[in-house]
Amino acid sequence: MPSLLRTLPGYGEKGAYYFGLKPAGGLCLPDFLGIGAAKSGTTWLHRIFYHHPDLFVPVKKPVWYFDRHFDHPLSEYSRIFSRALPGQLKGELTATYSTMPRWKIAFIRRMMPRLKILLILRNPRDRAWSDARMELTVIQRRNPASLTEKDFLDQLHTAECLRRGDYETILKNWLCFFPRNQIWVGLFEEMTRSPERVLGEIFSFLGAAIPSDWTGFPLREPVFKGTSLQKPEAVRRLLEQRYPQKNYASLGRYLGRNPEEVWGRGHDA
Repeated sequence: MPSLLRTLPGYGEKGAYYFGLKPAGGLCLPDFLGIGAAKSGTTWLHRIFYHHPDLFVPVKKPVWYFDRHFDHPLSEYSRIFSRALPGQLKGELTATYSTMPRWKIAFIRRMMPRLKILLILRNPRDRAWSDARMELTVIQRRNPASLTEKDFLDQLHTAECLRRGDYETILKNWLCFFPRNQIWVGLFEEMTRSPERVLGEIFSFLGAAIPSDWTGFPLREPVFKGTSLQKPEAVRRLLEQRYPQKNYASLGRYLGRNPEEVWGRGHDA
């Protein structure tokens, strides 16, 4: 009961904003959100944004406001972006936002109707394997030598892992509330191979200047590479069954091309 009572004021505030009972004009809210996908380069992108003079992102990443801290006052979230310089585009990147329920996306749309969304898709087999390794070895801090095939299979079967790799549902949920021209969708693999070109697309989408000199940007610095582990054969089979290549084509309508051309087969990233 005490924890419930602590959350009620925060949720009540959200309802007051949503139904227009409380004015939101004085809030300083972001111009863009990076919503994921998890293990698809959002931390790297945050570092790039941090070096761009036209963009403001908080030092801390991720912020987790719309999932873990949704019960906190919106004014607390607003204070993060009040530190931006005049004229800077403000935003943050939290990869878990991609799987938020529709009612939260509806709230975000109501509060920030012109918000721009960034979504990076990664080969779903590689994303799931990278996510499982990160969860077990970094977040749970388990000894890699002690991990079994079953440990990885159990992690890959969690509801969270399944939601994070369900790109179709993620896109459908966000497109229910935001028009397509406010959502940029790109591929992790293209971003790592041709960072200047893809970043140019992103900056253009956001309305930021495209640098003529990339010297000051950490374009090829690895971020959260994770522990290198041999993928068990049972894991390989599971991911191939869960994410067959024939299903990649269905994402083409969001990208303007078939991602199979880029993803091909999983490569144990």
